This record gives sequence, structure tokens and C-alpha cells, in this order.
Amino acid sequence: MGHKGGFDFKQIETLMLQQNYADLPEVVRMKGNNQTPYNLQLFILPQGSDVYHIVKYIKFTENTKVNHQTILNMCSGRACEVDLQKHFREGSRGLQYMLEGLGGFQVCYFKLIPAGSSNKVPRETDDIRKGFEYMRKFGPQENANGEFTSWTEEEVNNPNSPLHKRDRGTIKEFLRCLADQGSQANTIKDWPLTFKSLTPWALNHIVATILPHILENAIIWIGKSRVGKSPVSYTLSAITSAFWLQQEDRGHEVPSFQTTSQLDYFRKEKGRRTKPRVFDDGNLNLESPASVKAITEVTGIDRKTMARWNAASYTKNQVCQACSNPYDRAAEPPMPNNANSDTVFFETFFKIVRPSFHKDFDEEDLMCIFKRAVFVVVTGIGIYLRLGNLSAFPPQHAEDLQWSLNLLQAALDGEDVPLCYTIKGRELSTGRKYSKEVRPDLAGISGTTIYYFEETSASSKQPPAKRLKSVKSSNSPLHIPDENSIEKDTEDVKHEDDTKLEVHVKQEMAEATLTVNAFKQSLKGRVLSIKLSDSSAAPEPNIPKPSGESPQDELEEELEALMDEDDI
Repeated sequence: MGHKGGFDFKQIETLMLQQNYADLPEVVRMKGNNQTPYNLQLFILPQGSDVYHIVKYIKFTENTKVNHQTILNMCSGRACEVDLQKHFREGSRGLQYMLEGLGGFQVCYFKLIPAGSSNKVPRETDDIRKGFEYMRKFGPQENANGEFTSWTEEEVNNPNSPLHKRDRGTIKEFLRCLADQGSQANTIKDWPLTFKSLTPWALNHIVATILPHILENAIIWIGKSRVGKSPVSYTLSAITSAFWLQQEDRGHEVPSFQTTSQLDYFRKEKGRRTKPRVFDDGNLNLESPASVKAITEVTGIDRKTMARWNAASYTKNQVCQACSNPYDRAAEPPMPNNANSDTVFFETFFKIVRPSFHKDFDEEDLMCIFKRAVFVVVTGIGIYLRLGNLSAFPPQHAEDLQWSLNLLQAALDGEDVPLCYTIKGRELSTGRKYSKEVRPDLAGISGTTIYYFEETSASSKQPPAKRLKSVKSSNSPLHIPDENSIEKDTEDVKHEDDTKLEVHVKQEMAEATLTVNAFKQSLKGRVLSIKLSDSSAAPEPNIPKPSGESPQDELEEELEALMDEDDI
């Protein structure tokens, strides 16, 4: 009070805006070396020639406890404490209004917030995380007797608690989420095994064969218990999770996967490829065909299964595995003597794995599962391995898509598009069998494709020399015609043109009778004589053979000319 001397008010204003309280003039700044954060408002009241009264209003940050002696050491002059008691909001406004009414040079502290927003002071990120960690460790585990409400009220009103003055609704919601974990699939984040934990023969013959299929096929483990189906499936899930986290630049996160004995427990959490799922210790033979199809369609964009009051979703490229024990031991054939590997027919393999699927599965439903999943069956005799189908875009996908768009545009414009046909045959020079699918050219883009059948040698039919019992697949690649439909001993070209096929139309009896009667009336007793052709055979033209050409060359020229006419 009654300070004598002048002030550089511009400098004081700049330092106050920067909250650089330490560089203020000595008479204005606070004394001591206080480390507690606070906000300062300054009021300098002129009382005459170079005489001023200085009022400082200090407000420490929320929830900051400061010793009374520390406050006294900070002050120069007379220290006053304002006790607002229970009228914190109204009292603060009244005190601020009174100070602003003093006049003079003032530097006030205001915080602008949008209208209608909360007046709560935002908390630091570390404080928020400490609060949630405190709830995980010390929060109630059940709510049978209202423990959530009672514990929340105690912690919110306890000044020494990390949850002091926290939002009650947020605390209760977090406690409910923790309690709901008991009704969801377990998340495993500390799986210790890796591929290095597996034996070399398992890596060579099982894991190495499966890995190229995990992006497009599910994996179904069937067979005896205590042979390692669950550990291998868990290891594969953990490694896949770490792989996708690295691909998404989230390597700092811990790899994890889910496992459960009921597909219903996968609900409440959106499927994502960084978190694979394993259906283990459940009854796969009680799951419906639609559910098993959903979890095995790894390439599907949006897959869901029915769940209680909700649905379980699966995303594209999310690895899904299922472990099941039942299999038909009686259908399994014995291994040949002194043989380390063998093959079985698909019908036999079908009977072996049939007990692991529901009785409502139709044969075609199971064929869908065989296409979408990789099967690993462990029995008392050997290990059966059957791979699923891999699909990929053709190399000319962009060109094929444009041809399809041209066909759609032509159809919408009402244009006449030539019919398509197929030519099957064998090349005379190489002997390779082929199938030529002829489609019209649209807007300069050819629609014709040629497929060649791969010849199987006698040596390839021998059992593979490996310590693994595999299953021969009867499925052929997509869009490849069946080789059995081609005669093996012919070298002639088979031309199937839809425009030359005869279609027999059966007329109704009444319509046919009316047509005949009208035809008879038009004749009026005249005799109708129609000559279709001469019964005598026409003589063959005598075409001299050019010198220097063999009969095989002539046949090739005639065949090429015939194919050129078909292309036109």
C-alpha cells in the first residue's frame, strides 16, 4: 500500500500476457521461489503523484494444496484469504466484480469458453490415465448390492482419491465395461510361444503349407486331443496379430487374439484383422451352417453371425480358426506298409471330418467350407492336410473390367451384340489341350480368352516323399474347364456355336389343327409337290494337290482357315 515510484505499464502488460511472473518488477512479482502453478491478476490504483496501491489476486490451480506458511512467504504487504465457503461460484463472481470496480491499471485473467459448455477445468492426460488405472485395480468387481454407486460416491468425495470430483457417470460406465468382460471372449495378450517353439517337421509340413492361405482361408483343426491343436492355433494367431500391427505402423501395441467356446461371445467387439479369433473347446458340430460359413469366409468384406441381442462381426483378412475333436475313425483307411506318406480320396476324407459338423449341413454346404478353409486333421494313423482355394484378380483385371462396362453400355443402348461360343481342341504342333472362349470385341477391347490344360505326368501321380499324410484335392482352379470333358484321342476341333443349334418348339394341338386346316383350304384340291434335293450324290471336285506340301500341312492350313472364319 502507498508504493512510491513509477511503472512501465506496457512492459508489465506484456509479461502478464506471457504469464512470465518471475520477470515482473520486484514490487509486483511474488516473493520466494514458489513452484506451485497459479494465476495472477494485478490491480494498480494511482493515489497521487507517483503513489500507487497494488492489489494482487492469486488463485492456485484446482485441487492444489498449498501450505499456509508458503502463502505468507509469497506475499509482500498484507495477505488476505477469501473464504467462499459453499458459495464458490457466486462468491467468485462477486469478488471479481468488486476488484474490477476499483479502477486504475488492471491486468485480469479470463478464460473464454463457448456458451453452454462445461466450466470444469480440463485434466492432464497423465491424471486421466492414473484414474482409469486406479479403477482397474481397486474398483468393485460386482454390482449385486449396488457396489458401483457406493464406491463411486466415496471416491468422488474423497480429497485424497485420484477420482476426486470426477464425473460419476464416466466412472460407473467404466466399471460396467469391466464387469461385461466376463460375458465376452477372452483376449490373450501374453502368449509366450512363437514359430521357433515348434518342431522342424511341424514347420516344414504344416505351418509352411498353411501360411500362404491365412489371408484368404480359415483354418479348421480336427482330431485327437492333446496333440497341440490349440497351442499351434494360438501361436499362429499371435504372430498374425503382430504382423498386421507392423503393417499398420502400430508396432508399439501388444499383439492379441480372442478365444472362446461359443461364437456368441465374439459380440460387442468389432472384428479387425489385428485381432484374430480362435473357436476352441466348443462344439463345432452344434453350430449352424450359416455361422460356420461366416467365420470361414476370410475374404468376405462384411461377415456377421447371430448373437444374443446383437451380432458378431468379422472383417476382411481377419484370421479365424476353429478346433474340433470329433472325427470318424472307422472311415479312416490304414496306411500302407513301410510308407511314410499316402493320399486318400476326397470321399474318404469327407467321411472322416463329417462328425465335426452339424447334422443340418447339406453336402453343398460342406463343399463351401472345403473351398473356404484349410483342414488339418490329426488322427491315430497320420495327419491329413487339405488346402482351400486361393482366388486372385486376373492379370488383365482392369482391361476385363472395361470390357464388362462396354458390354453393359451396349445392352443399355440396345445394340446387337454377337453371341459367344467355346472352342475346345488340341494344338497339333505342341499337343497341348486348350479351351478358347470367344467373345465379341467391344470398343476395341478383345473379349476372347484361351486356357491351356496342364498335362499330368505319370510321375506326378506317385505319393509325395514326405512324412505327412495329405489329401488329394478334387477341385480345379476357378474358370478352368474340366479336362474330362475333352476327348483324349481326338485331334479335331469341337466347335460349339449357339447360333447353329436347333431349337425344337412344341405347339399346342389347337393351334396346329387350325394351321393344317387353313393350309388345306388354300390348296383347294391341288397336289403339292416339293423337291428338296437330288437323291444322286454330287461328284467330288478334283482339286490338284500342290507340290511340296505334306497331308499334315494341308490339315493345319484348313484348321487355321476354319478358326479364322469362326473368329470373324
